[in-house]
Amino acid sequence: MEYRESKSENDLFYLCSLIECISRISKNEKNIVIKSLGMENLKKIYELADVYHCENIKDVAMEFIKKLGIKTGSYDTEKDVHFEIPSVFDIGKVYKRLILVLMKKESLDLFTAMVRIFTSKICKKIEDFNSSLYYDTPENIYLFYKSL
Repeated sequence: MEYRESKSENDLFYLCSLIECISRISKNEKNIVIKSLGMENLKKIYELADVYHCENIKDVAMEFIKKLGIKTGSYDTEKDVHFEIPSVFDIGKVYKRLILVLMKKESLDLFTAMVRIFTSKICKKIEDFNSSLYYDTPENIYLFYKSL
């Protein structure tokens, strides 16, 4: 039987991928991106994800960077990587799955879980592309998140 992602899961996947894309382009950590976007924009992007998904994700990211005046930082997840860098969609999927596990385990709503993840130390661990944490199961990443 084939697993089909629900619309809400797909919308969360897009939002997480866009946050990753904004982070890479602006060279800012996820907590800065989340704060810059604000809850209103996060909810708007989530609600309109199927519309935004029709556009190039880098164009959408640049639109939000310009609109919100997100300054270029110095956080570079792609520097000194010795392996192929996972795409923003690969990492978006990791964050989506982790957020879903957190929601289930701790009975949190989507946006509370998302903010907790994107403002935690787990981001730097996932973004260390020389390690293999981002390849691990969502359950194991959640356990690692809880241990930080």
